Amino acid sequence: MKRSVLLILLIAAAACVTTSAPQKPSAPPTPASPIAAVVNGQPITVKDLETKLGAAYIVKQQEEYSLKHDALNGMIFQKLQEAEAKKQGLTVEALYKKKVSDQATEPTEEQINNFYTENKARMNANEADAKKQIKDYLKSQNQGEKDEAFRKELMAAAKVDIMLRPPRIELPKGNAPVKGPAGAPVQIVEYTDFQCPYCSRVQETLTKVFDTYKDKVALTFRDYPLDFHQNSRGAHIAAHCAAEQGKFWEAHDLFFKNQHQLAADDLKKYAGDLKLDMTKFNACVEAKKFDKDIQASIQEGQSLGVTGTPSFFINGRPLKGAVPYEQFKQIIDEELGFATQGSGH
Repeated sequence: MKRSVLLILLIAAAACVTTSAPQKPSAPPTPASPIAAVVNGQPITVKDLETKLGAAYIVKQQEEYSLKHDALNGMIFQKLQEAEAKKQGLTVEALYKKKVSDQATEPTEEQINNFYTENKARMNANEADAKKQIKDYLKSQNQGEKDEAFRKELMAAAKVDIMLRPPRIELPKGNAPVKGPAGAPVQIVEYTDFQCPYCSRVQETLTKVFDTYKDKVALTFRDYPLDFHQNSRGAHIAAHCAAEQGKFWEAHDLFFKNQHQLAADDLKKYAGDLKLDMTKFNACVEAKKFDKDIQASIQEGQSLGVTGTPSFFINGRPLKGAVPYEQFKQIIDEELGFATQGSGH
């Protein structure tokens, strides 16, 4: 059962956006890939097409996967309900009413009032209409939670192996900074910009991801400073100079916390706060030692379809913008489920 959603509560994923990305160069023909065309004896393979399309192709695949994924979950839930209903001598409808509909509680006046007070600045309706919408929304939300609990209960008691797999982008290997164990089953790659407000905002979400999943996730930092952020590239260089002294993530956190103060003098102050060897740090920054590496990271991101920050790839699955924690959780839980099934990637 789908949850109803108040239009007034929808929040669009936010990102700092740059210009459209160039296409990724076509890879050499792969013998195992089907032939799409032959031009003067030279084959163009389906793999060539997919590489040429890059992220655009993955986006279309993701749309198809989402449709199949939702339909598959519905079919699995239906079969599990049918089996449980037969066991209990009930109809499927009666079982669902018993386990979900009858369990959903009406929101209290206090809950409605609290919700209204916290969100009234974003609401266009008058108070009476808004509270009616809130009441319906909170009840629907509660029923959705009961529905989800029922699904998990049935899944836990059954043997369900899901073979449907999402599309993925193969990411290049590199020596970028990594937080978390290298062998973690969930690898998150983030293309980010120290002056992007949405990149700063999503750091709290990433902290929650690590607090929740601990050593099951790892985060790779990729540089993607945007041209219109005046001090961003310098901050990225400074962060890598700090990395030479083992303080990359400390600098990372400090720069995001103070992203409105990232001029050259500010960066030197932060380096001092981190107890860095200032002679080495200043020499590294003044030489722009890591500028070429940062440019390579930008070009790499563009080849993968990155057009703004933050942009993430979770085990190769794209996720764009400062999205809520729940979107990270959904993909991570699914990936951990695949790992449990021993599927590999």
